Amino acid sequence: MKRLCATMTILTLVAPAIATAACGTWPRTTEVLTDSDHPIGGVEALAAQMPQTRILMRRIDGKAEFDAKLSEGLPADPVEAERIARERIAGVNPQEAAAAMASALDSAGRMINYGITRIPTVVFDGRGAIVGEPDVRKALDAWCRRGP
Repeated sequence: MKRLCATMTILTLVAPAIATAACGTWPRTTEVLTDSDHPIGGVEALAAQMPQTRILMRRIDGKAEFDAKLSEGLPADPVEAERIARERIAGVNPQEAAAAMASALDSAGRMINYGITRIPTVVFDGRGAIVGEPDVRKALDAWCRRGP
């Protein structure tokens, strides 16, 4: 049993490296376009495996998330809710708000430029995309099998 567990551990750690090593050409940039309803896995593992590759997480719902933080837990009383909302808005860092809005707009613009209509989508070097795969390492493997 110990031998089986050790073998499975080794395969878990080595298999992704073997699969992506077959690619031959590592992408310089990997863009992950998603939203809060489509979590993405494998990002940290891929970053560790390919330190030369820049991985960019692009969330298209950044504005909605920002708005949700501002309205989280507001009371049912509209007067009290408005007072609290105004306090929260007054305390917002303008640079943080502008960055959240710009990031969401940039991500949406990239989706339009790439012709992407579904998420999650992983784009490699701005020229090849894998749609619907929630694991970045598996998306890279699919991209490599298809041919960069």
